[in-house]
Amino acid sequence: MNNFKAALKKNKKDYLITLGIYIISVLLTMVYIAQ
Repeated sequence: MNNFKAALKKNKKDYLITLGIYIISVLLTMVYIAQ
């Protein structure tokens, strides 16, 4: 059970990092287009 929770926590962290990178890239694209 602990291993499952640890894996879930790690996956959530990876997911949030990926989501953050995606949001930043979208914002940069919008700024680039707006100029």
